[in-house]
Amino acid sequence: MLIRPARKAEWPEIARVFIAARAGMTYLPKPHSDEETRAFIGSVVGRENVWVAEGGGCIRGFAAMSGPSKEAWLDHLYVHPREHDAGAGTLLLARVKRECPEGFSLWTFQANLGARRFYERHGLNEARRTDGAENEEKLPDILYEWRERRREIDLTDNAKKPAKDLETENKGALKGVRIVDLTAVVFGAYATQILGDMGADVIKIEAPSPTGGGGAGGDIMRWPGHPPEGASAGLGPIFMTINRNKRSVVLDLGSKQGRDALLKVIATADVLTSNIRYAAMTKLGLSYEDVKAVKPDIIFVHAAGYGSDGPYAGLPAYDDLIQAGSGAADLLGRMDGDPKPRYIPTIMADKASGLFMVSAVTAALFHRARSGEGQFVEVPMLEAVTSFILAEHFYDHVYDPPTGQWSYSRITNPDRRPYKTKDGHIGLLPYSDKQWEAFFKLAGRLDDYKNDPRFNTYKARTVHIRDLYAMIEETTQTKTTAEWLALLQPLSIPAVKMNRLDDLQDDPHLKAVDFFARYDHPDAGPYFALKPPVRFGASPSSIRRHPPRLGQQTAEVLREAGMSETEIEALTGGEAVKA
Repeated sequence: MLIRPARKAEWPEIARVFIAARAGMTYLPKPHSDEETRAFIGSVVGRENVWVAEGGGCIRGFAAMSGPSKEAWLDHLYVHPREHDAGAGTLLLARVKRECPEGFSLWTFQANLGARRFYERHGLNEARRTDGAENEEKLPDILYEWRERRREIDLTDNAKKPAKDLETENKGALKGVRIVDLTAVVFGAYATQILGDMGADVIKIEAPSPTGGGGAGGDIMRWPGHPPEGASAGLGPIFMTINRNKRSVVLDLGSKQGRDALLKVIATADVLTSNIRYAAMTKLGLSYEDVKAVKPDIIFVHAAGYGSDGPYAGLPAYDDLIQAGSGAADLLGRMDGDPKPRYIPTIMADKASGLFMVSAVTAALFHRARSGEGQFVEVPMLEAVTSFILAEHFYDHVYDPPTGQWSYSRITNPDRRPYKTKDGHIGLLPYSDKQWEAFFKLAGRLDDYKNDPRFNTYKARTVHIRDLYAMIEETTQTKTTAEWLALLQPLSIPAVKMNRLDDLQDDPHLKAVDFFARYDHPDAGPYFALKPPVRFGASPSSIRRHPPRLGQQTAEVLREAGMSETEIEALTGGEAVKA
């Protein structure tokens, strides 16, 4: 979906979105006719800073801002009802935040619960409420404000540090392992970065043709986001996050020359990973048998949407589809009672499947080290994510016949969330009888807890967990987050301050472990790399290469595969980026 400035001539389409969105607010009076409303929107487009969300050639939503930068107002943000939950509102609000770095304010009706949840979820804070006497509709309203919590010198103290140097020595457990990586987007790229951090030499094969992401080719994840001005093209933020420790080679696998060059590279490798549909790989002459012919002990890892022995085999699959098919999209409704299915707001299926791929590669390498035997390995997303979801949510249906319910009720409890304190929120979970008793003693409610048969045993707490969590939240609001942490941590009661996304770089633990390591990319400028989270005492993971430009190491890798300069020149047309 594209977010762009509105054109004056588009006011009728913007008015259509406005009227349709307001029509869905059944509590609103209608003081103006549609004609008057359209004329009003026409004037708004002419005098205010208006942005539209465009998708499929039509306008899905719009935002209108007014006022000077230090007193900016978001006067309108509407999405057509047919486009709810498609991301247009989130993208528009993100644009408003970028356009108003000093902050902005807005009014919404108290009855507009959907808008209120949306704004609060995106970090806006309630400033005050009125009875609505001053608005045209005479409905009670709420003033929301957004003020970016600007951190010293480019976001955090991390930015004060000199940029770290790349590691020059590879001590990783997978040193000497070469992986030819035909994966793109997130599933495979996330996996191969972890393997690269562990020491593997990852050669990322990318296509020269456009990918549909607004770029010039390569992995489509090169193109979303907003790289800094002057950065080389194709180094978008998500690509930067999941593609370090790789070398980029551009090859047209649809040509005989490109395929032949790839096979020469594969002949030097230990592992081939691919998320290209297997039928397409076979058509390209890159089936397991084709690859095995040039490298008999190759480990061929196929990242599939669905297992090859089921009726969905070969169908396209993306994170959204797998969340839908695995039961993940059913979970939020079980928590809050809203029957509308929703996706968990992270690329969960891709990343969970990527972790399965990491374990598959390392297990296959271990097998080969013992037996000398390569193999074909399939990592199907639907099966991987379904096993991930059902680890706890299979629950009483693990038995035949079932003894009770689907889903672990403690996890789907709507009161299972960070609890409100005087000044923020806290993650809190007493677990043992001793911890529960200590918590309620601190809260001055020990008698309430001990004398209530719903709570004083583990089994009873499990049955009445919703009531128990509600009792916790009543209690936590009596103190600040810092006060609770000072009381709870000496008693070993599990608790942590709740971080919003924009708090993470200031978290004292993450800062102490240097989780956000600052580097200086020669083509993108300063950036933060997320520290490899697993610690190996004898074979540490490391960051040895920046995320590569598209095709940056084409010539270098082809030379290593034994190709001559003349062959490389003929293959690339002299356009391969020199390392």
